[in-house]
Amino acid sequence: MEHKIAADCSAAAEVVRAGDGAVSLAMGSLYHFECFDADGNLKNWWTKADMDHFRAEANKLADQYSAYEPLPGLHINGQQTSAENIADVAGLATAWDAYQLSLQGQPAPVIGGLTAEQRFFLGFAQNYRAKFREAALHRGTRRST
Repeated sequence: MEHKIAADCSAAAEVVRAGDGAVSLAMGSLYHFECFDADGNLKNWWTKADMDHFRAEANKLADQYSAYEPLPGLHINGQQTSAENIADVAGLATAWDAYQLSLQGQPAPVIGGLTAEQRFFLGFAQNYRAKFREAALHRGTRRST
């Protein structure tokens, strides 16, 4: 069932904020794992413990993505798409936190039969909604970002 969640202005704004905000935040966070010093040299600012923890969590996310099967027998390579997946999850989590703060402690209304949570995550998902021919999906999955 497809919901027409953008018919209400406040719902439309929510959808746009969820989708665009999360993607923008995701792309920003993707490229901030390293820092440059005052001389322009790339420096690793992570402690060993932080990096070990990050890698362990990243491997869990990669395993989760590797289990996804967009077509029978065609699995996503979670290690290969890891940076993009981490950025998407981080951006989505940050956008969700920002949305919660924007409510200023007030309950979010149900609009069009959908909760705020449903509208938020549908907005994010709609950013990536597309149709692919099966051959294109096979090619894209094998050489994913």
